Amino acid sequence: MLEEDFEITVDMSNELINEIVFAEVTKAPIRKHNTPNLDIKIEILKRLDNGEKQCALAKEYELGRSTIYDIKRKRAQIHNFATQVKHKVKTRKNLTNGRNSLLENALFNWYQQKKDDGVTLRNNAIRSKALYFNKAFNNNKTFRASSTWLAKFKDRFGISED
Repeated sequence: MLEEDFEITVDMSNELINEIVFAEVTKAPIRKHNTPNLDIKIEILKRLDNGEKQCALAKEYELGRSTIYDIKRKRAQIHNFATQVKHKVKTRKNLTNGRNSLLENALFNWYQQKKDDGVTLRNNAIRSKALYFNKAFNNNKTFRASSTWLAKFKDRFGISED
């Protein structure tokens, strides 16, 4: 074969470029954003331990493969967090705590001790102890143990209104 047999004119090359650029690309269907709760994440981890494939689980739970990978990668964090907030496993979706996690964990431990001793705690007692722990740990000048903060704290730690 001769070189001139393969010669492409400028018009032909532009035509080929247009065909390549404007060719219809098949796209994957857009899936809805879906964040599984801790209960589902633990279930996924158990199924991964049983040898199920990540892509099969992603399809079943309508999650991205990267989400399944992230769940697998954060296995220890998920198990630790689930044991801390076992009362909220069905509703919690993320692994974040409040801004003052040291203060809140200390306050929750104090609350649990008082409850175990049979002491009934009012909101004002919890709020004043939160201010005490704030001063003791980090002395955050902007922290106010407001009623809104207290309600969110109780929700995070599964403390019901007495």
